[in-house]
Amino acid sequence: MEARVAAVTRNQRLLVILVVVIAAAECLYWLIAGGLWYEFRTFYWQGDASAVIAERTRNAYLLLAWSGVNVAATLAYALRRRSWGRVLMAAVQAGNLAYGLWWSVPLALSAGQLESADWVLMQPAAAAALLVALYAQWRR
Repeated sequence: MEARVAAVTRNQRLLVILVVVIAAAECLYWLIAGGLWYEFRTFYWQGDASAVIAERTRNAYLLLAWSGVNVAATLAYALRRRSWGRVLMAAVQAGNLAYGLWWSVPLALSAGQLESADWVLMQPAAAAALLVALYAQWRR
């Protein structure tokens, strides 16, 4: 009986570590995406580009803010796994999955071959894996 309890506890710890590591990677992903979006907001535009640059700047700020939301959810989960931290993490990951699919699926389909656009689908796959890990943790 003690071995079974130890295995369940070890598996719980592994799930928590898995969730925190993947969530931290997603935080870094959104931070890098926002920074790159901001740096490249003026590329490939000629003529009066003030409206396009303003839109791209808003998108960069949105990605940076979303990175902050991901960091807050990750910290809340790491500190309060049993209460609202898990619910907040699941909600943020559902948002990550929805945004990732909204952005990546049309891009992958426009590439003509899904094999050439695998890198685009990595972010929604990470969010889906996190949701599965959270579900597995909730079921225990």
